[in-house]
Amino acid sequence: LGSIAVGVIIWLLAVTSQNPVVQWRLPQSVPIRLEPDAGLIIVNQAALSRTATVLLRGPSSGQELMTVDDVIIYADLKGMTPGLHTVPLQATVALNAMVEAISPSQLTLELELQAAQFVPVRESITSPPPADVQIGNISFDVLQAEVSGAQSRVAQVVAVEAPLDLGDQRASFETDVRLEPVDVEGRVVTGVNISPQTAHASVAISQRENVREFNVRPLLEGTLPEGYFIAELSYIPTTVYLSGPGDVLRLLPGTVFTAPIDLSSQREDFQVVVPVQLPSTSVVPVSQSNITVTIRVDAQTGS
Repeated sequence: LGSIAVGVIIWLLAVTSQNPVVQWRLPQSVPIRLEPDAGLIIVNQAALSRTATVLLRGPSSGQELMTVDDVIIYADLKGMTPGLHTVPLQATVALNAMVEAISPSQLTLELELQAAQFVPVRESITSPPPADVQIGNISFDVLQAEVSGAQSRVAQVVAVEAPLDLGDQRASFETDVRLEPVDVEGRVVTGVNISPQTAHASVAISQRENVREFNVRPLLEGTLPEGYFIAELSYIPTTVYLSGPGDVLRLLPGTVFTAPIDLSSQREDFQVVVPVQLPSTSVVPVSQSNITVTIRVDAQTGS
């Protein structure tokens, strides 16, 4: 018996010297699994750490074989009720090793009942079309969308909006729009899911007969003092919209002039705001009618 005991001890010492027990940290972070009971949802999921680092202890031979897939980190959420909970993280290891430490060691999460409801789909015009066109019917291929998520956030959603940018649209068009959940004040509600996430929109746009777009041209009078010349001329806006009877608008030329700008005493760069001269007493402006004109004046040089 003594010989057997001595032999076992010698064998253990030999094995240990060849494959000693070591402590090491996995070079990569391990994903954390969080699975609440059915009907519950984690409200502060975005604020929680998604991965954890693990310190392991075991034979040195296992260190070379161990990968992230061999370790599972989780929090036991079974039987938990809605509210704020601080739960410890646990780990299981597939190979012959033990978990010494997990960082972070615990998570504080908020559980809430999961809810869902159907809300109407409506348009939200982020930029209106040009003044000489008008919006007709706007329709979507879906009339309602399902909003799901935490009960408190789902209750805030009154509709899903389809943002439409009509700033450069002059004709009817169709497009796919991503839907956004909004509350009663039109603010986007975060942390909820929408199904479907997009809608196909059909927008009817037609030309207005009583509004027309005109190009603008600054009306310069006089000449600069001797030895000076206009190096650059710019102005905004470059077009204006005028409203009036359709038969009158059709007969007017496509360009309107500003009020006269006197150059006779200008020796330096200057900027002036002048109104547009209406080409007829029957028309009125429906957009910005004051034109900001910037003129850069340079002196002539010679040798």
